[in-house]
Amino acid sequence: MRASGRRLAEVGAALREAVVPGVSTLELDRMAEEHTRRLGAIPAFKGYAVEGAPPFPGTICASINDQVVHGIPNSTPLVEGDLVSIDMGLVFGGYYADMAFTVGLGILDENVAKLLDTRNVFLVEAP
Repeated sequence: MRASGRRLAEVGAALREAVVPGVSTLELDRMAEEHTRRLGAIPAFKGYAVEGAPPFPGTICASINDQVVHGIPNSTPLVEGDLVSIDMGLVFGGYYADMAFTVGLGILDENVAKLLDTRNVFLVEAP
């Protein structure tokens, strides 16, 4: 269990660093999958399906701004002011590990900044 969690923490830390204006959530998804597999783990979300539904196509769930949770990664570049929520999981040694984090990019809307002030989030300085 600990080894699975450590791997996920490593992938999560690398992904947090990569959440910057100009990158797409699809690029983040590819990074997460490559890093996960390089560590000998399996993406937990990719291919997950509930009976009758199509399998989830991503390694991460990515929700931007007011998008509902568990969004599907896409090619739209992130921009300053975006609120980016990432949910991810992996399997290693038979154990699942799951995490989520939120990153505010640069200068945020005042109401969003107030909301984030009450949560454990990462703010990325604008270049």
